[in-house]
Amino acid sequence: LELYAKEYRPDRMTVAIIGRESVSELKSWVVEELSQVKGEPKPRADRPAPFLEEHLGVRIDMEALDERRLLELQFPAKDQHAFFPQRPHDFVFGVLGHEGEGTLFAKLKAQGWIESLSASSGDGADDYDLLMLSYELTEEGAKHVDAIVTASFDAIEKLRDDGLEEWRHVENEKMAELGFKFAEETPVVNAVNLVTWSMSWAPPEHVLDFWAVPTPFDADLVKNETLAKMTPENMRLVVTLPAGEGEATLDKTEERYQVKYGMRKLTAAELETYAGDAGLDIGLPEKNPYLPESIELKPGGENPTVPQAVDAGAVKLWHLQDSSFGVPRATTHVRVFSKAPRKDGLESRVAGYMFQMLVEDALEEFSYPVREAGLQTNVAVTSWGMTVDIFGYDDRQGALLSDLSSQIRSLQVDPERFEIVKARLARNWRNSKTQRPINQTAWALGEAMDPYDWSVDAMLPVLDKLTVAREKAFIDSFFTEAAAEMLVHGNLTADEAKGLASTVEGVLLRGSKPLASVKEKRNTLPDAKEIVRNVVIDHNDSTSHGA
Repeated sequence: LELYAKEYRPDRMTVAIIGRESVSELKSWVVEELSQVKGEPKPRADRPAPFLEEHLGVRIDMEALDERRLLELQFPAKDQHAFFPQRPHDFVFGVLGHEGEGTLFAKLKAQGWIESLSASSGDGADDYDLLMLSYELTEEGAKHVDAIVTASFDAIEKLRDDGLEEWRHVENEKMAELGFKFAEETPVVNAVNLVTWSMSWAPPEHVLDFWAVPTPFDADLVKNETLAKMTPENMRLVVTLPAGEGEATLDKTEERYQVKYGMRKLTAAELETYAGDAGLDIGLPEKNPYLPESIELKPGGENPTVPQAVDAGAVKLWHLQDSSFGVPRATTHVRVFSKAPRKDGLESRVAGYMFQMLVEDALEEFSYPVREAGLQTNVAVTSWGMTVDIFGYDDRQGALLSDLSSQIRSLQVDPERFEIVKARLARNWRNSKTQRPINQTAWALGEAMDPYDWSVDAMLPVLDKLTVAREKAFIDSFFTEAAAEMLVHGNLTADEAKGLASTVEGVLLRGSKPLASVKEKRNTLPDAKEIVRNVVIDHNDSTSHGA
């Protein structure tokens, strides 16, 4: 109560309300409900630094309760809202968190040390940010923590020396502007939450577009207020590993969750190592080739009806030009039919799942600038073939489809990456047995309806025996005979859709013999019959699924 009386005051509150009623009526509700909150305005007392000196330049080890290996570099820094509209922390993490070729992520992934990298400035209290580089480690990566930390500081130094270039800021500004201009409608609960937060620090005129306000680039601000805080001496290094893999000294126990942990100062030798060179030749992201240049709505899509068949050679094409949403976006959906996923039953289906995982793994560096440019891709291997989808701004979809198709067709199975991806798929399947019942029964329903789907228990032993040679043979056979169908919808003309179909025929189906469309097969139920399948699930919940 003492804390409440001291800190929870009207002059520190923000309120947002959305409704169909008039502004005056909504306002009257707020006044009626909240006018009883009492308290005179008071200035805030100065706060101490977020961490004591002995809590910086430290290593914190934690024992994971499940199979996870995490590494996090934390650096306390001044809240970037103090520099509004400049966003120096966002600029830094846009570069350090980039997953393109030659970057910190790409180099560490190539070593087989990490599975993911997240770079962000997490909000702590309202007067500081916690700058974070977070890694999901492989088993091998857990043995190279010091090398990963050293590489992280190599990337920070590279950015400080060579990466403070205005064009990076301009790219960020462009995408922020487009993101705000063509934003999807936000669910109302998210909208009010966002506004009540931004009202606490942003000027009233920018509580909605605070993240897209144009501003000149300030390299000195980035260097002095963000990069200057990212030093070994200002770091909290957090390492989370399964029991038996971390440091021997876990001399404390967290009282609520009974997790073992330990904290110690970094040694002089460690600080010297982190200031050295990891020898990975880490580079910086290149300019993004997929940023949209034209955002105009094309004439002819004002009154869409239904997709129309378009003559596009060997590829069966449907097209619907549609500008009714008022946004320069489109969707390209490609279905490739192949006999390969069904050829050898269970063995082929498992090889198909592995093919999809290998494609996703190979596309990580390729896909990052795609996402940054307001585009999304999805590749899935199914029991009848493959789907390739592109969503987002229409301007660069032709170039993206060509590049994506080339990446898929040129996939090489690297033995080292094969084992890493195979272990990840096996872990995903094992972990699926601990998911919520609704997820597990959905899988069981698909298995019951599709004669080419099998349970995790049936697939895991087959995956364990899957070899590089067998996977290569599956991939080589996938496009031997193939056919494709397409649907193109949105801000693209019929001629542009035909150009996309030509890309599918010339790149994705390159060298394939024609194949009649493979019809999806489903298990059928006898008339007036029902089949009930009970799924044994070790979970304190229940559910049912029907089809």
